[in-house]
Amino acid sequence: AVLQNQRRENYGFLVAKVNALKSIEAVFPTMPDAVVPLFLPVFTVAESDRKLLQDYLSARSVYAPILWPSFDGEKGLSLENASPTVKWIYKHILCIPVDQRYGLEDMAYIADVLTDFDGR
Repeated sequence: AVLQNQRRENYGFLVAKVNALKSIEAVFPTMPDAVVPLFLPVFTVAESDRKLLQDYLSARSVYAPILWPSFDGEKGLSLENASPTVKWIYKHILCIPVDQRYGLEDMAYIADVLTDFDGR
């Protein structure tokens, strides 16, 4: 229960901050009761911002993975043949960690980094 509560608390804190930003959008701006998240998935509004945001976070010691790091060739899938929606998601999604290793102080730091990126 402690693990689930920490993840939910982290997500709730961080998603409230992300919801106020203009260059980043939460994939799930609210969290259903039964969900215990590992990440806060976000979309960058501009495709070019995903790599910039990932590098910006990395330079500030925040690891934000892309959950589909290698689409082409995986299990015969090709981004070239994907629907426009799948292509858009692939090019814009990034995940911010909210797991139980982090506390609200960490979430505040990540929120500050995201806010700084948003205001650049």
